[in-house]
Amino acid sequence: MIDNFPGSAMTALDCLFVCQNMRDEDLEEFTIRQPGINKEEIVRDILRRNGEQFTVRNKNDDPIIIGGAYYESPGVATLWFVATNKIRNRDWGQLVCLTSILIEVMFLNHSCHRVQAYVRETRKNGHDWMKHMGLEKEGCLNGYFSNGENCFIYGKVR
Repeated sequence: MIDNFPGSAMTALDCLFVCQNMRDEDLEEFTIRQPGINKEEIVRDILRRNGEQFTVRNKNDDPIIIGGAYYESPGVATLWFVATNKIRNRDWGQLVCLTSILIEVMFLNHSCHRVQAYVRETRKNGHDWMKHMGLEKEGCLNGYFSNGENCFIYGKVR
């Protein structure tokens, strides 16, 4: 890893810990995207994803955020994140920094030509993070979630 890099490679134990202790809003997002899914299935789904996966740890070295990008189709990377309730504002800053670096590395390595993210209409902070990382709002997927809520797609192409 790069010196002072705020993240490390995600392990299966990191994934299990964060998913077992995920914030209520993260669990809700999984369940309105895939009704009936439970935490064990979420862990299996995340571990099966092809792509980049990382962990952000707090000062006690506990995993508090997992995330990365998976490849939906050749050349298209979709960002994802799951967090515990132990996150602090400082940790979100690390997440933005780490994700911005990840995006640049994926572009430089030609792992993808497009990075995208899906953000619930009601997650204002999520919209702010995408803009801060240089992704642009591209459109609205009306009624995307099982509860009828809209989803916005953000993207960056190089």
